[in-house]
Amino acid sequence: MNIIEILFNFKEILGSRIKRPIRFVQMIFRKLAYWLSYFPFKLNFFVVSFILALGYYWTKTNYFLPDLLESHKLLFELLFRLFWVFALIIVSISLFTLLLSWGYLYLIKSNSKSGFAKVTFGVDGFQAEAGKVPFSLAFNSLIRPLLGVVKARLVFSDFSVTDELQLYKNQYAKSKILRSGIYSAEGVYLSDRKKYDIYRITVFFEDMFRLFSLPYNLSYEKQVYTVPPMSVFKDIKILPNKTTEQTVKIENPQKVQGELFNYKNFESGDDIRRIVWKIFAKSRELVVRVPEIVDPHASEIELFTSFHSTVPEFDKSVFSTYLLNNYKDRLRIVYETAKSNGFVVRHQPDQVVDHAMMANADIILYNISLSTWQIDQALDAYVGKKKGGVLCVSSLVSIEDLQKVLARTDNTLMVFYIKLSKAFEKKSPITFAKLFIRKDESRDTVLKRKWLLSALRNKILKNEKLIEAELDISSAKCFRL
Repeated sequence: MNIIEILFNFKEILGSRIKRPIRFVQMIFRKLAYWLSYFPFKLNFFVVSFILALGYYWTKTNYFLPDLLESHKLLFELLFRLFWVFALIIVSISLFTLLLSWGYLYLIKSNSKSGFAKVTFGVDGFQAEAGKVPFSLAFNSLIRPLLGVVKARLVFSDFSVTDELQLYKNQYAKSKILRSGIYSAEGVYLSDRKKYDIYRITVFFEDMFRLFSLPYNLSYEKQVYTVPPMSVFKDIKILPNKTTEQTVKIENPQKVQGELFNYKNFESGDDIRRIVWKIFAKSRELVVRVPEIVDPHASEIELFTSFHSTVPEFDKSVFSTYLLNNYKDRLRIVYETAKSNGFVVRHQPDQVVDHAMMANADIILYNISLSTWQIDQALDAYVGKKKGGVLCVSSLVSIEDLQKVLARTDNTLMVFYIKLSKAFEKKSPITFAKLFIRKDESRDTVLKRKWLLSALRNKILKNEKLIEAELDISSAKCFRL
């Protein structure tokens, strides 16, 4: 553990006591923690120094007494000096190899015409699924300190950093016995589904005793983003209400709504063989089945994903990012389900996102991943007068807007309601070992405990009850995720 880790732990403790931490203060903490990482002395240095000083004082006090025999005194002095000389030699060798490795990095950089470091991110260099993201950092001809380690961190534009990556693997050139460089392919943990602005990569050289740490900044500015991980969901058939485009053909012709879904009143020219006589016997009205046909043209599914929030203070809470990630995961399930049915999905985003990395991306997944909670585009104005399609809403949606949208639609609208409070319902079982062995708490565990005592919890639960009651009486097809 070094100074930067202690400072980040202190920030987490302090942040848990403040209900609304100011972003300016958070930035100060991040910058301070970032610059303190350049401090060459690690925590082990101070611990070892304190133990040696205490041992020196205790030895002088207990063994170098005035009434001690001269022979014993000479023996203690010899052992004492041998210990300090041996310790000094070992630490000097460790420090020398550390300085050699650190200085050699600057040497190979200045003499290298091509890139001496190779960085790869994700599968295409820009995009990866959130979680353990594939990340590789390789250096050619880099010397590792004797029994020491070389580590690296990604530094983002807001001065937040990732966990340390250890460059412990050796890479070899063809027909050569000696290694040609070292690399790391462990991956970095990026939990949020969003855009990340990489500011630089900081490489740390540490000696065998982890007493010193010498940093080196590798210039690497790049924008990357993470998408919700792929999930499996129960089979839901999402069909378009009608064929909206007759210009683009698809490979596999799809069935569109027909006799399994709708009836219509008998009109002149309709085939009398399609008259439903059972309905005529009951209501004395002539109705015919609308035939189910195979359409070779591309039918579109219109997808609406609302990120509107009616709780202004929610965006500043500790639950905002966590529940946003959970919401995006559910949106991807809906999107993948709609896409798997073979129809063209046309997405209507409720906000404008950065288009810098959109070139080779899945546009819908890209928009979902970079979207955030917003208070500008309300649900009623977002959906407009359109009656059909697939609508995804969260527990933060305005109940008044939802009532307006449902009032002017029918069963042609499919509503996927993502209940945010379900993210805190899963509880880990209490085992006998947990009563006596305490482990480091995960982010999920800490947030679940805070959720039980949060003032926002009652507001969201109350809104969820209103939403569920409205969906129960609606004519739209509703699904709860």
